[in-house]
Amino acid sequence: MTTGAGSFRSRRAVLGAALGGAAAVAATSVRPLGVRAADTENAILGAANTSNTPTSFENLDAAEASIVGMHAADGIGVKGSSGSATGMRGISGDETNATASWGNTGVYGYCDSSAGAAGVWGDSFQGIGVYGTGDFGIYGYLGAAAVVGENEGTGIGVMGFTGTFSTWPATLPTGVGVFAVAGSTSQVALKVNGKAQFSRSARKSIGSTKSSLKVTMAGVTTASYIIATLQTSVSGVYVRAVVPASGSFTIYLSKAPRKTVYVGYMVIN
Repeated sequence: MTTGAGSFRSRRAVLGAALGGAAAVAATSVRPLGVRAADTENAILGAANTSNTPTSFENLDAAEASIVGMHAADGIGVKGSSGSATGMRGISGDETNATASWGNTGVYGYCDSSAGAAGVWGDSFQGIGVYGTGDFGIYGYLGAAAVVGENEGTGIGVMGFTGTFSTWPATLPTGVGVFAVAGSTSQVALKVNGKAQFSRSARKSIGSTKSSLKVTMAGVTTASYIIATLQTSVSGVYVRAVVPASGSFTIYLSKAPRKTVYVGYMVIN
């Protein structure tokens, strides 16, 4: 039998391979397996952790968050999904009066701690705070006012725009509650289906011996545009002129009507 150096090296290689395999087996036997966690067990990263009871995380530091989700790239920081109920639910304070049913809702937010509390708040100092798309982009339901826009007199409370971005107004007004804009003459800025009420319009009487009526109204100036019509039929009597002044305007008839008549007016600006 040959017992040279070559045979010795072959035996050493076999022995080394056997020892390496044993070490690998030993390492595997002590390394935790990447299986999902069950009830009362630790959560495992990168695995589908399931449970039949709620899982909660509480941070006792009042200034810190209980759960933080971050993504360095273009991924999602925190994702919540549900087959038919609520994807994500956020509650601040007492939830006694929170909506009992959250079906078919992506995100539900509730806060009732004060008169100025907000269930959902969106912020952006260069873009859009809250963006909604769908058959109805944003829908408000119930409350003293279903939808409120506030801009503290420095901008627009609520703006409605129809058109494309290329037809967006070059300049926007300030101190406007509702601003309706159409991008072209084929589109409609404001359409009212039903009654419309204006606080700067009314119906007033003029006595039989009077040929004019002075109406005091805050905000009227000499540049105000006012429409007035006679609403009682008297032959030869008509609204001859409407003259605006600072804080008031006067409606002039062609002559005294000899009976009480009514005029309707509207202050446009």
